[in-house]
Amino acid sequence: MTSLASIIAGAEQECAAFADRRPTAETYRIALFHRAIVGGCGEAWAALHRLYRPQMVRWVWLCRAYRPWLGDHHDLADASFARFWRAMTPQRFAGFAGVAPLLRYLQQCVITEVIDAQRTYRESASLDAVTLPSYRLSDRLARRDAWDVLCGVLRGDDERTLIYALFVECRTPRAVPAAYGTLFPTVATVRRVQHRVMERLRRNDVVIGLWQEYR
Repeated sequence: MTSLASIIAGAEQECAAFADRRPTAETYRIALFHRAIVGGCGEAWAALHRLYRPQMVRWVWLCRAYRPWLGDHHDLADASFARFWRAMTPQRFAGFAGVAPLLRYLQQCVITEVIDAQRTYRESASLDAVTLPSYRLSDRLARRDAWDVLCGVLRGDDERTLIYALFVECRTPRAVPAAYGTLFPTVATVRRVQHRVMERLRRNDVVIGLWQEYR
């Protein structure tokens, strides 16, 4: 029987190869999922969380329903993994035919968690309208409106991913292709998408109004 340490090491290598867009099998990743879900191994679950947490954080950010005031994206990613852990029984696992559908289900857990957080926030905001001092409510609404403007301007995964890379991960434009080569194979691609977003912001009536109000 293959040791858990060997399975984890193999899964890490497979994930690294996949991230580098190199051909790779999924033998060890499937074995790790099996050891966690069917075998009920806590160490295997911890390894899965460590391997896929960065991707879940990105999914939170890229989810169209996500806004920063819904909670830290790392916390939402952790809550999404807990949702996956609760839902993924051995019986359900038997219906998945590989790593790709498992990750799609994990991504769906992320989306559901974000939507639930949005629902909770709306309920809280309704209460705030009655109980909070007006200046606190106005400040919260101002931040929310500004973010809604930005999200309304972004079109497609390439633009959302670029904003995430530049302003959340604090990457330089030159560092983006190394992390997101599928969407941005060259720095020129990064610059082109960045320019497109900035031009759209400059022409946005709400952004112009905010600039004239606060300059």
